Amino acid sequence: MPAAAPAAPFAAADLVSPAPAGGSGGVGLGSMTGRLDALAAWRSGLEVALAQFSRLLAEEQLLDAPEAAVASALRERLASDKLVLAFVAEFSRGKSELINALFFADTGRRVLPATPGRTTMCPVELRFDTGVPPRLSLLPIETRAQGYSLAELRVRDGAWQHLVLNPRDAAGLAHSLQAVMRTHWVTVQQAQALGLWSDSQPEDNPPQREDGKVEVPAWRHAIINFPHPLLQRGLVVVDTPGLNAIGAEPELTLGLLPTAHAIVFVLAVWVFAMPPVWAGVAIMLAACPCGINAYLFAERYRAGMAETSTAIALSTPLSGLTMLAWLALLGVGG
Repeated sequence: MPAAAPAAPFAAADLVSPAPAGGSGGVGLGSMTGRLDALAAWRSGLEVALAQFSRLLAEEQLLDAPEAAVASALRERLASDKLVLAFVAEFSRGKSELINALFFADTGRRVLPATPGRTTMCPVELRFDTGVPPRLSLLPIETRAQGYSLAELRVRDGAWQHLVLNPRDAAGLAHSLQAVMRTHWVTVQQAQALGLWSDSQPEDNPPQREDGKVEVPAWRHAIINFPHPLLQRGLVVVDTPGLNAIGAEPELTLGLLPTAHAIVFVLAVWVFAMPPVWAGVAIMLAACPCGINAYLFAERYRAGMAETSTAIALSTPLSGLTMLAWLALLGVGG
């Protein structure tokens, strides 16, 4: 018989609960890494249980080819899945400053650009992949005119520009990461070709000089591969530009942010301190599969339609796993 699915390693509220009285305040690094290790062990146990269950169904001839493919996809997702935390707000609201405090406090200085005004010009991911050296990877904004999605370009290393990072050199890190602030001045026609200028929505257009040139970000996306203990344990942090800038990249809104497991959780449990029942309802609604509205928006803006339809098709069966996981993390039925 297959092993029973392992119990969740901790209640969801424990992930961001304040430190005990007399502690340093906030979530300590040690407790956070321990909880991420426990979550990884729980996923590993669940992967084993799912494999055993799949073998049992196959032995009883109850698992046909399509169902076997879904089971295989679930196991692969468990093995490679990461916990994604996205910071979303208008620009100049302290998102980058908070990330500096959480991940670079031991350097004694700001590492990620965080100054008055708009500093994060493109979405910035902090993550760690063991097969890649510490580096800053930058995707030129011109790739938006080439018709490739961000998901396709992620696996095309030649499309990115790379800067090697030395994690022990705080000053060098800060200097290298200034690159995410770079901008270009282009014509209105070029900005339109990049999808960054709209005559019908002038309030969302980027700044324009007297000579008619338009300021656009130099980069479409940035990835910082950095060996921080939390990132090494599978946490991925996404620092977004202002909400208007997010709207200029439909794939970010329709693709990256819906995968941010903790965005609703942090808002409901930590920021707004909602009652447990209300927070649980909000989290479970966010864990539901993609709906038709996402495709309607993609069709309206003529961007990401194939990716959105695929997300709907895949998220519907996969939501059975993720919703069960969130129920367990929330302590429902425990």
